[in-house]
This record gives sequence, structure tokens and C-alpha cells, in this order.
Amino acid sequence: MLDKILVPIDLSTENELVLNFVVGLKSMGLKDIHLVHVLGVARVSTRPVKDEIQGQVAERLSEIGKIAEENGIGVHNEILEGKVDDEIIDFAEHKNISMIVTGSHGKSAINEILTGSVSEGLARKSKIPILVLHYDYLKKIKKEALYKKAVDLFKKVLITIDFTDVSKVAIDYSSKLVKAGLKEAIILHSIDKKRIESNEEKLKLLQKCKEKTEKYATNLEEAGAAATAICRIGVPLKEIGDLAEEEDVSLIITGSQGKGIFREFASGSVSMKVLRSASRPLMLIQENNKFI
Repeated sequence: MLDKILVPIDLSTENELVLNFVVGLKSMGLKDIHLVHVLGVARVSTRPVKDEIQGQVAERLSEIGKIAEENGIGVHNEILEGKVDDEIIDFAEHKNISMIVTGSHGKSAINEILTGSVSEGLARKSKIPILVLHYDYLKKIKKEALYKKAVDLFKKVLITIDFTDVSKVAIDYSSKLVKAGLKEAIILHSIDKKRIESNEEKLKLLQKCKEKTEKYATNLEEAGAAATAICRIGVPLKEIGDLAEEEDVSLIITGSQGKGIFREFASGSVSMKVLRSASRPLMLIQENNKFI
């Protein structure tokens, strides 16, 4: 299921942290990694400059790729031209990539609008699952321990749901991950406390939440994973973060409806907020996921 992944490369030293993590996915069937660097149009305007830049990029890709090659994983280096997230998505779909794994600095929403974020662009547009690894998270782990973190990626996952169609997609995809090693899942729906005006309404919402989340838990148990349903009242982003820490989860899985950046900024999107702030690896599943 995870035999072929794509890792966007921006040539920073932090890319090596991502590769040291990714090689641990070999235990889940990973065979090939495509390292992709996208040259912006402005950087390749003239042939001599283009050739020189491509040579430097190819050399750096080969250097980074050794991390995977030394672990018996096939490495394919790709240099593309154009808009970064669009080129990566087109290439991933053409090559039938199983998952895109990208590092992230976890920018704020306003900074993302002003400067752009590859991880968020991919999360909104890709039909292929996105695994986001915050560099701050990777830097806290010793290099030799990153491999083990990937091996245990699906050991205990937190799946956030909001009862929209994308929640079902996230659960369905998580059920498929049982074959890749998913052992235990916590299914969380957080009720925004701002929605509650009375104790009666609180009890009614909790009862409805319990019924729905337990159905999702049953679906995962039928697929072979232990599953626990949890309903909480509070600020959704905080509840997700708190539960992830309390349960020491190995991964957070959430659905993404792919809103445009300005629409998302205006209305708020829990999945994008989690992407920016998650202290654990985060997997985003789009509503139109091609693997469901």
C-alpha cells in the first residue's frame, strides 16, 4: 500500500531529517522513493543558468538520496519546472505515488498567505494522502531514532472527525492502513463549546456524538484494529492537541476538504490549523482521495 512515495526536496539540510524518518517506512512495504525538486520559472530563464542550476540540484538530490539507498530503497531523482505544488501533484498522479511525505515549518495562516506553503498547497489539492512532518518535531529526535518513529507510525493513531463526508473517507482509508500496521485508533470528535447554549443541548450533542463515533470505531474494529471513540467539548484544535499528548499517539489523521487559502483563512479550517500546529506526524486525507 505504501510501496512508492514522493518526497519534495527544497535542498535544505532539513530534508535529510525527513529522509532519515522515511526510510523506516520500508517495514511497511516501501520500495521506491521519488525525490522531487521543482525549479521556479524565474530561476531557469536562460540556458547557461538553467544547466548550472540543474547540475547543482542533481548533485544535492544524489547526496540526500544516499540515505535511502543505504537502506535498500530505490531512489529516483526528479527535477521539474513550474509551480511547486502543481508540478508535484501532477507528477505524483502520473507515477501512481502511494503517499507524499513533506516537511513543514508550520507557518501561521497569515504567513502562509503572504509567502506560500508547499505543504498546505499539497494538502488542499492532492488526491493522494499527504504525510506532514514538522521540522521542529524531527529536530527533537536523535537521527538514529527517526527510523524507529516511522516503523511505529501506525502503532497508535488519533483520527479526528467532524461527521462530514470527508470523515468517512478518513475512516475508510484508516481501515486500509491496518494492512500497513495500524494497530490502535482513537476516534475523536470535538464539539465546539461556542455551539452550546444550555446543559440540555450539551447532553443531546454528546449523545449524538457518542452514537456516531462508536459506529466509526466499529468499522475500524471490523478491519482488525482496536478502536476507541471519544467525544469532547471545548476548542477543537486544543482538544486534538491535548488528546494527542495525553495518549502519546504516533500519528494524527484528519480529513481535508481542500478549501482555497482565502476561503480557509476567512472561515477557519480545523485540518489546516492542525497542519500548522501538530506536534506529531500528521496525515491529511482529501475528500476525493484516489485510494478510496
